[in-house]
Amino acid sequence: MKVVVIFRELAPYMLACLRAAAAKSGQEMLVFCLPVNPEAPFDFGEQPGLRIIDRTLFSAQELEQRIREAKPQLVFIADWTNTAVLRAAWRLRKECVLTTGFDNHYTGALKQRLLALGASWLFPRLFRHVFIPGKPQRRFAEKLGFEPNQITEGAYTADTALFAAHASAFEHQKAQHFPHRFLCVARYIPAKGLDTLWEAFAEAKQEYPCDWELWCAGTGALWEQRREHPAIRHLGFVQPANMGPVIADTGVFVLPSIFEPWGVVVHEYAAAGFPLVLSDAVGAASAFLKQGSNGYTFAASNKESLKAALLHIMRATDPELQRMAEASRNLAAANSPEIWAVRFLDMGKSFSNE
Repeated sequence: MKVVVIFRELAPYMLACLRAAAAKSGQEMLVFCLPVNPEAPFDFGEQPGLRIIDRTLFSAQELEQRIREAKPQLVFIADWTNTAVLRAAWRLRKECVLTTGFDNHYTGALKQRLLALGASWLFPRLFRHVFIPGKPQRRFAEKLGFEPNQITEGAYTADTALFAAHASAFEHQKAQHFPHRFLCVARYIPAKGLDTLWEAFAEAKQEYPCDWELWCAGTGALWEQRREHPAIRHLGFVQPANMGPVIADTGVFVLPSIFEPWGVVVHEYAAAGFPLVLSDAVGAASAFLKQGSNGYTFAASNKESLKAALLHIMRATDPELQRMAEASRNLAAANSPEIWAVRFLDMGKSFSNE
């Protein structure tokens, strides 16, 4: 099956999915995307089975022509806010299966209601399928006019083999002594709620003196405003290939986002065997967090709620934390790049059967 995908930004987890799909389809996949975001400067290197193309090099007409020349059976468009791309998709709709995806939750905001009003006629006629991360996005898909048989969940998945390998590599070490360090991997931008995390952690340490630390990996506009504290360590941006030592030395993953429609990073660290502390704005909590079993949720932007969740972890025994880590690994097994590839390519079968 020949496949073309059109993205905005690529990330390592999506490349793992696309490689799995290319291997399963037996065809090189064309991937049109924007240049790497400086706030997440991933070094992708060579990607077997994928031809990654900077879509800013082409006009809308040239992009349409490149897609048509590839003669794909399946085209996945993850940037349907681009009207030029949608116009091209409309002209291509009878030549292949067009599918789309998004990660927004339905909030009932005026902008979403207006979008649903127009899109509920257009989208089901343009796209045969919609690929969404999970249950939080299903209501919006229905509002956009998609029928249940057109909606597929599981659009985001971690590179589970990579992170499960980390879990296995450090399992014995962590069984001897579970690392008393929280890890947050997030951009230093307002939407991630890092300022609330730093304040909550500092107060938790004051109320409950202990050996716990907080390590934060990332960079962004708020880097210069980072909180300095003896027990808080700022690592800067760490390439995924270099995360092994950090994963070995940390124990519990925390994501305090104010806005996080999904958050693949949650799946990554569940697969790596981390108990989780997540705000209730993190969509991936619906799939990978069971309250009290493998972690705790808290109210986004609420310092006291976050502090209480951190203290739950800080007061837990190492055996309790290890049981939570195992529960995270079990939940993480629900999706993987291989599972993703099957779901993704299945959406193109309706064209193959015509």
